Amino acid sequence: MHEDIPEKPLGGLVMTVALKTRMIVGKFNVLLNNAGVLGNQPKHRNIVDFDVNEFDRVMNVNIQGTALGMKHAAHAMIPMGAGCIISISNVAGVMDGLGLHAYTASKHAIVGLTKNAACELGRNGIRFNCIS
Repeated sequence: MHEDIPEKPLGGLVMTVALKTRMIVGKFNVLLNNAGVLGNQPKHRNIVDFDVNEFDRVMNVNIQGTALGMKHAAHAMIPMGAGCIISISNVAGVMDGLGLHAYTASKHAIVGLTKNAACELGRNGIRFNCIS
């Protein structure tokens, strides 16, 4: 099942997808988080010129979309005692100086969020991976 998230309230949409999947398939085994926008940043490439509204938009989609995906997938997976949540980051999430500031910060955050969630939910049989 594929859903585009930018124009809908993120939490409600992710929860709806998880519930639909459980109803149709009977379980929710895997989530592939691929929330990401570059933003309209070329004109704001330098830190002294970046636009705070554009920065917030990129962070909202990239970080909040990923976090909400994890949250609602975990709700479905914890009772089963199993599951796999895969999040897509980018090379900008593990190396510095390769991208625009908001995008790079958001992809670093996805790596950290994935590691932290793995520590928390590994005991529930939920595996986490991050592809950079």
